[in-house]
Order: sequence, then C-alpha cells, then structure tokens
Amino acid sequence: MNKEEYILDEWRLYEAGLQYNQAIITGDKSYYDTIDVNIAFANDDQWRNVEAEDISKPMIPILQKAKQHTIANLTSTSISATISPLEYNADKEKATPEMQSEIDTTDMANAEIRNLLDKVKYEFKIRAGLGDAFDMGDFCLHNYWDRKAKPFKGKYKATLGDIETELVDGPNIMFGNANNPDPQIQPYIIVIGRDIAMTLQDEAKEYKMKNDYLVEEDEEWLYQAGDNGKIEVETDKYGKALYIIIYKKDKKTGEILATKCVKNAYIYKNEKTGLHRYPIAWFNYKKQKNQYHGRAGATGLIPNQIAVNKLLAMVVYSVMKTAFPTLVYDAGKMSAPTNEVGKAIGLKNMKQGESVKQVADYLNVGQVSNQVITIIELIMNYTKDMLGINDAAVGNVTPDNTSAIALAEKLTSVPLENIRSNLYEVTEQFVDNLLDMIGTKYGTRPVVVHDGDNTQIVPYNFSLIKEMNYNKRIDVGAIGYASELTSIKELRGLLDLGAISVVDYLERMPENSIPQVKELIEEIKSRTGVLSAQEQVAQDDKFEQMMAFIETLPPEIQEQLKALPDEELEAQVAQMMEQGGNTQGEQTELNTLIGG
Repeated sequence: MNKEEYILDEWRLYEAGLQYNQAIITGDKSYYDTIDVNIAFANDDQWRNVEAEDISKPMIPILQKAKQHTIANLTSTSISATISPLEYNADKEKATPEMQSEIDTTDMANAEIRNLLDKVKYEFKIRAGLGDAFDMGDFCLHNYWDRKAKPFKGKYKATLGDIETELVDGPNIMFGNANNPDPQIQPYIIVIGRDIAMTLQDEAKEYKMKNDYLVEEDEEWLYQAGDNGKIEVETDKYGKALYIIIYKKDKKTGEILATKCVKNAYIYKNEKTGLHRYPIAWFNYKKQKNQYHGRAGATGLIPNQIAVNKLLAMVVYSVMKTAFPTLVYDAGKMSAPTNEVGKAIGLKNMKQGESVKQVADYLNVGQVSNQVITIIELIMNYTKDMLGINDAAVGNVTPDNTSAIALAEKLTSVPLENIRSNLYEVTEQFVDNLLDMIGTKYGTRPVVVHDGDNTQIVPYNFSLIKEMNYNKRIDVGAIGYASELTSIKELRGLLDLGAISVVDYLERMPENSIPQVKELIEEIKSRTGVLSAQEQVAQDDKFEQMMAFIETLPPEIQEQLKALPDEELEAQVAQMMEQGGNTQGEQTELNTLIGG
C-alpha cells in the first residue's frame, strides 16, 4: 500500500470531527464559513464578495465597537486563583502535622500558580482568547510540557523542563463526545496545528520513529480559521504540514496518553504523560445545548451590521446622484450655459419684461426620507443597549453623581454576566490543569516565593500535590470606572469622619490613582509617626506579648518597670524578652536605669 492510500486510525478520528463540524449550519452557512465571515466582519472587511463598483461602500463599525467593549468589560476585573487545604485548623496548637504539611504545600502551590500565570502571560492570552471567541465561539488554553526548557536560565542544572501554554482556535479542537462541552469527560480530545514539515521530521527522529520521511508538506489549510489562515509562504524548505495531537485516557489507570501524527506517519505514539486530566481548558462564548462549540458574539450582530451598511450606502448613493441641482434653460433664448466664474452668458429673443428666471432655473433636488436616518439610529441604539454599551460603560460621563454612575455601570455588565461566568470557569479549569502538571512533572525544584517586598527562591517537593485534597477559589476584584469613583468617595468620607488615617486612605486608593504613592506614604509615616492599620495590628500584638511577659516577672521587678518612662519601659522589656527572662540580669539592668 503506498503512502497516499495509507491513513492512520487517529487521522480518521480527525476526519470524523471535520464531518461533525461541517454538519453544523448557522443560518445558511456552514460552521467554517460562519467563522470566516465573522472574522472578516470583525476586522472591518464587511463588503466582501459584494460586486457593486458604481456605489461607495461605507461602514459604521458596530461589530468592532461591540467586540472591543466586550473584551474591555470582561477583563476590567483582575482574576486571581488560590487553593487551600480541604481540612485545616487556624489554631496551630490544634493543627495536626498532616494539616501543617498540607498548608505548606498549598502555600508553595499558590506561589507557583502566581509565577506561572505571569510566565505564560495569562491575562494577555485571555484578552486574545476572548477576541477569538467573539469571532469563532470558543477558545482553548492548551498546556504542554517543554522537556528541553531550562528554568532560571539554567542556574539549577538538575531542573529541566517547564510548563508552557498556547492559545488554540476553537475549530482546531475536537471532542470525542461533541455533545458535551466538558473536556474532562471526553473519550479523546484532538488538538490540530500546522508546523514546518522539517521541524516535525526532526521531532519524529527524537522519538525514534522510523517513518519520519513520510512527513511532508501539504496544503491542508482549508479548515484553518479566517481568510489569512489559508495563505502561507511557499518555499521548498519551509513548507508546512498539518498535524494532530490526540489525547486519550488509559482505561485501567486513568493516565493521559498522547499521540502526535500527520495523515500517514506518527511523530510519537501513546506517550505516557503521567497526567490524569486532559491539559485542555475550554471556553464557550455563549454555551449551546448539546454542542461543545459555543455561539460567537459576532454571529448575531452581522445582520444588524449589514442592514446599517446597506442603508448608509443607499443614502450616500442617493445624495451623490441628486444632491447637486440640474439646470434647465430655454435653448432658443440662451446659448450653452457655463459655471465658469465671471464669464458672460448671452441671451437672445427675449421679450419685454421677461425675467431671466423664466429662461433658466434649477430643478429641486431629491430629498432623502428622514425615516432612513431614524432607522439607522434605531438599529445602532438598540444594538448597543442590548450589549450594555452606554455612556457610563465607555467613560462619556462626568463624575457628578457617582452612585448613579455606579448603578449604570453595574447594569451594563448584566448582558455579559454569563460570559463572565464562563471566563471564571475556564480559569478554574486552567488552574486544575496546572496543578496536575505541577504535581506530575516538577518533583523537587526551586520556586520563587514573594513575601511583601521580599522575594526568595526555595526548593520544594511538588509531588505532594498529587495526593492532596484542596479547595479552589477564584477571586475577582472590580476595578471599573464607577467602582473606582465610589471607592474614592467612601474612603474620603471615612477620612473626614476620622475613622481612618491619611496613611490608611492612601494605602487603599485604587492603583495608579496617585503617582509615587508608596514614597508619599513613607514620607508621611516618618514625618508624623502615623501607623497603617496593618502596622497598628502588629504593634498591638507586640504590646500584648510584652504585657503577658511582664506578668510572669517577680512583683518587685514589675514595680521597678512601671517606674520607667514609656520608651525606656518598651526598650527594657524587649531586651529582657530577647534574653529569655534572666531575673538576675534583669535586676542589674533595672538598678542601672533607675540609679539604684
């Protein structure tokens, strides 16, 4: 059998996925055609395939505005993820060694989660992914283990490999059970991509596959998203080939096995990953019943956009044809008229008392019905209202009434709440996938730990995560325009009442609202001696410890301490606590202080 006829079984699963996607019809378009149209419209190519050379093709970018607003609104809240032990006790005396071990493990895991979210540029990927999902209905965050990576620039030679994350288009992900959008219950998941054929050949050799010569460049780009996805550089050495990665679960162990191949050759086969979760976090823009694909935000807006564009084009066409009046004249009394400035026009055969206006005049121009403009405005306004795009949302307000602005901004987010919930869900999936990969691949390795302004690198055995039960929490902080105004107003009210100090006020101001705020806080502290709330708590704890220590001392020493000024009392007790309660030494020090 020659290689043109031979097709791998894994590739037939990919072809079955193509058939499923092609069977999805939206309106009069197939799944892939719908995506191409959505991407074109979102990128302002809104007159594609329209043959009308004699008219202008104007456009009011409703779709682009809706996309930008949606992404900005959904990402205007900062998202963080933390885990905590399923069982623990805040009282250290009652906490078991197992509890304390799990607390230490979650602390290290949380530190590494923060590091990885920064490393893979999670927020940037989410922004890009939301734009893709607006056009295509879905996006995927695919984690993989880069076994050649050298973390910390190779400083720790025993540490090899690192977690990487790539953003994958929705059409390039195929679920084995296409009627369920949950990635973790799938019989298999296929990740599709295109790469340079030579790179794939080299990878096959690394895995000691003897059929690497079958990996050849192809033109299997028909189902790539967008018009630009079907255009590639044509060269002899750098042509691309379509590949798939298929993840399956071992039925006995539940371990994830990975196979990567092209149509007729394996790059690697049934590689044991050690993972027990598919490394796929899946996001639907709008969930659809009995389908793993979501509905794109652009799909429902395109008819509105087309209607506005057509009406506007006809208005422009009508104005161009009729806006300039037509001159009519009596050819028997006027020679050929001209619009040339200052040139005389001769008249003849004029009768006594006959007016020039009876010889020549302009016809009234055609008037465009006001209903056309009204309909255009209605379509645009209703579309914006349904999407929650109002003045408060886009910042076209003056901060006179912050309560009203905050209410308006809250109402604008209502149409996006389901999509926002989907965003939190994909974040939770992503964190679960990270923890599975960290516990499986890391072993003992260094981790960067941040403690306030201090940073240190400490080693930790991350394999403990695999055996731990934990709770997840996705934290969201609102940082919208109105919420910032409201926060500032409430803080100002507390400051005016004297309920908080100036330091407390500055420390709680929204980020970047005051330049060099840290330096300002330190200057105020050094000038006034004012403590922040956190520092006050620490100071109170210190005083409680001192009072408890003083009560353990002999009565005569307590009386001598009380006779000291406050500052000397604090310094002496602190010194005595450091010495561990040496009574004889204490008495000598006190005698020296009070002159005894």
